[in-house]
Amino acid sequence: MRGYDGEDRREPERWRVKKEISLGDLIAFCSAAIAIAYAYSTLDGRVKVLEESKSYQVTRDQRQDDDNIRYQSRIDQTLREMNQKLDRLIERK
Repeated sequence: MRGYDGEDRREPERWRVKKEISLGDLIAFCSAAIAIAYAYSTLDGRVKVLEESKSYQVTRDQRQDDDNIRYQSRIDQTLREMNQKLDRLIERK
């Protein structure tokens, strides 16, 4: 049995880079590339749907805000008329 000293003792554990690609690695790489491309394409579609939904929601919110302002002004006008009527009634007495 020969003893290893210094650099020689680590010889069996060294990393080696070979110019080989196994079929499993090739299939895994292709599968990952296809999965990424598919995820990107579906994500792009989802983003488009969200953008369309957002523009519709903005329009809807604006319409609701306008309606609320109109209703509030009606309420204010009615309250003013009621106050005027009450003031006239109080003045008569």
